[in-house]
Amino acid sequence: MKTYAQKMIKYIPLTLLVVYLCGCTATMVTISRIEPPVYDIPPGKKLAVLDFVSYSDYPESGRALASTLIAKLMPTGYYDIIERTQIQNVIRELKFATTDYVDPNNAKRIGRLVGADYVIVGEVTAYDVEDDVQHKQVTDRVWTGGYYYDRRGRRHREYRSVLRTVEVRIRRGTVSATFRLVDVETGKIIASDQQSRTFRKSTEAFLTSGELPAKDYILTKLTEEVVDAFARKIAPHRVFERRRLEYGKHPLIRRGVAQAKNGLWREAFETWNTARQYAPDDPAIYNNMGVAAELKGDYDAAEKFYKKALELRPEKSQYMQNINRVRRLKKIYEKRIGSDVNE
Repeated sequence: MKTYAQKMIKYIPLTLLVVYLCGCTATMVTISRIEPPVYDIPPGKKLAVLDFVSYSDYPESGRALASTLIAKLMPTGYYDIIERTQIQNVIRELKFATTDYVDPNNAKRIGRLVGADYVIVGEVTAYDVEDDVQHKQVTDRVWTGGYYYDRRGRRHREYRSVLRTVEVRIRRGTVSATFRLVDVETGKIIASDQQSRTFRKSTEAFLTSGELPAKDYILTKLTEEVVDAFARKIAPHRVFERRRLEYGKHPLIRRGVAQAKNGLWREAFETWNTARQYAPDDPAIYNNMGVAAELKGDYDAAEKFYKKALELRPEKSQYMQNINRVRRLKKIYEKRIGSDVNE
């Protein structure tokens, strides 16, 4: 009489085949696109970035944040950024201290004198790295110098447990800042934000050097993270997202997926378009063509392809999620184009 295990063996190849097929119905790819700013700010405006009010213990922290912000905004080409030397000359003439131009009225005055449309001011509210030394007990196994023999007569070293106290150094860092974007014409604050980033790492004493990052490195890294979070709200920025490509049932669909995974999106689109002649009712084709259209920023075409995929397979929620996503992106860009035309 066959055992249960023997009976099940004949089903194992079939089970493995099903798992293989299920695992190969789709693959994830990373695409990049340009995300518009959160705030409705038209491009091409002249922007002055003033030094931030520094944190009390770090007099240069305000200048560091302002410089980092300029470095983040410059590559976008979204603003015409005014030279710092021109701003500093005006500030010297007005005899303003750094704390003076946090006031929107003073920022407005400086902006007019340097010919800016917008002025960014802010304050560094935290900028510090501190070490905290604590102690903890750990258990070590120490050889007693003796031996013992097991039941088979084999000799082993004899150990005992010993408690010892070790020093633990904890390094903590924090950078926080407030940001305000002032419209020079009206003096109103049109964008305001507060960002904060922290760092924490610990290490036991007497370990090899270099376990903890240098304090200056931590402050620089946290400053970049804080500034980047704000810059993303007032300027376009590149984002990387994951998209699902489906293999479908026809070999041409799989060929297109392979091309797309190697960055050959134009060739992949043409391959999927050809596949429509042989498998017009396969939703994978239209899902994949929607991803390719989305990558190009053609959201109208992407929505059309995703809708076709949903029409062929209405029960698949992923297709509806794709449609909602491209509709959201389309609204954002239509709003941006409309504001550009009205300027």
